[in-house]
Amino acid sequence: MTTLISHKHRYIFIHIPKNAGSSLQSAMLECEDWRLVRKAVWRLFMLLGIKKQTILTTWINNPQILSFSMSAIAGHAHARHVKEALPGAIFDSYFKFAIVRNPWDRCVSRYEYYKMLSKREDLTFRAFLEKDFQPQKLRISDDAGNLLVDFVGRFENLADDVAYIFERC
Repeated sequence: MTTLISHKHRYIFIHIPKNAGSSLQSAMLECEDWRLVRKAVWRLFMLLGIKKQTILTTWINNPQILSFSMSAIAGHAHARHVKEALPGAIFDSYFKFAIVRNPWDRCVSRYEYYKMLSKREDLTFRAFLEKDFQPQKLRISDDAGNLLVDFVGRFENLADDVAYIFERC
């Protein structure tokens, strides 16, 4: 899972790759009902016949039932894509956040991760950057460069920023 939306806690987490997002997501999902999360993920993947997708998790609270519905967007969703996929009132009223990282450290981390997955030991760092440079701001802003998130935490200040996020959610 990469983009996490909780109606229960009224937040939207925009997960930028290689910025501790999986760890943060795991911690945040501890506050949700795991039985429903597992069931919804399994059903979605079976229904769509896919293995790797970004999951927008959506909680629907009802006095009679608590159900979990999900929709898929390929890859790590940008904030503008999430905004397009959700009703405006939800996107505008929820606490939206992301974690960014020193660009150099992030590039090195992405390079090492890519080499491990692709098993391409011959890939140079320069060739990787020419192929895979991804500015983080593009993931959390609209086409005009305006930020779409309410809070941008820093990987280098992760403990304090995650504490702030948990206070808000």
